[in-house]
Amino acid sequence: MIDSTVGYDLWRELGACTRPDVTILYAKVGTAPAHELDETDPRVGSSVCALGYDAVGYRVYVRAVTSTRLEVSYGPSGGRPDDDTPVWGIDLAHGTAQPSR
Repeated sequence: MIDSTVGYDLWRELGACTRPDVTILYAKVGTAPAHELDETDPRVGSSVCALGYDAVGYRVYVRAVTSTRLEVSYGPSGGRPDDDTPVWGIDLAHGTAQPSR
């Protein structure tokens, strides 16, 4: 479940897209402080979004859509994804990722 203080429908830049498949890591709220977790911790979930080779060189963006759903896309630095850019949805309750558009 996404912490309610995050704010929904706001794109946030995660960093550079260096490969066509992007892995998003997440943990349940209250699990532990983020600096105490890493990808090998069993409390950390992950989902792979196949953004494609067109995404490489751009920035990865994520936004919370509901308390259990994220969207992932890519776009230019300092902004947000273009409206026609592919978007992947991640269902945090089930740990699944699939194209949204």
